[in-house]
Amino acid sequence: MEHRYVLAGSNAIIVSAVFIAFATLNGNTTILGVSIATLILGIVLLSIGSTYEEPIKDVLKPYVKDLTLFVNSLFEDSGIIKNLHTTVCLQGGEALIIFSEKGLPCRNVRAGLGIVNDAAYIGIPSKYLFKQREAADALKKPPDLEDTLRFDLVEKYSLCRDLELSLDNDIIRLKLLSLTSAASEYLTSPLNPVKIAALLSVAKNLQKPIELVREEIAGNNYILEMRGGQA
Repeated sequence: MEHRYVLAGSNAIIVSAVFIAFATLNGNTTILGVSIATLILGIVLLSIGSTYEEPIKDVLKPYVKDLTLFVNSLFEDSGIIKNLHTTVCLQGGEALIIFSEKGLPCRNVRAGLGIVNDAAYIGIPSKYLFKQREAADALKKPPDLEDTLRFDLVEKYSLCRDLELSLDNDIIRLKLLSLTSAASEYLTSPLNPVKIAALLSVAKNLQKPIELVREEIAGNNYILEMRGGQA
């Protein structure tokens, strides 16, 4: 059993049930459609989590592709994909990946489907992919941040051959150089594992919420600009 999938599935089912009831009572077909899609996602996650065994890479890859297609459909139904904003929030020792119509304070969001200040969002909980480091006191580059990111993204997960990190005021600019073929497959998807891994690694190392400002594909390189998010 994989407890994080069980927890994520249970949360999605609970949240979707509430929104289904709300949409039914108010006759809102848009929210009803998104809620039903979220319910199906919760059931899938719960089923996978309860029967999960540690798979080899080639066995897990089809599940990642199928889940990506499903979540992309959920983005389209909710309208979020038209103006996709990505933030990593840190809550209770874990990370929460938020996809929303606009930047939202981390204190106002939870796992699942929700609405804050008339903005829809989808929150996906994630265990830290990487070992945590001591918290940084400010949003600045610690002496070994680039080396730590290189270990996470290049050596451990083989997303690219190398990387470059620079800071301009409060903007963090991360350039992933010479992406691997596996990483390149997911770049055009809203649920982009390369983007998520990079944001998670930066948030983990700085111990701060991080929001994506801009992303760019330049040849076989992937450039992300990010800054500290709203707590």
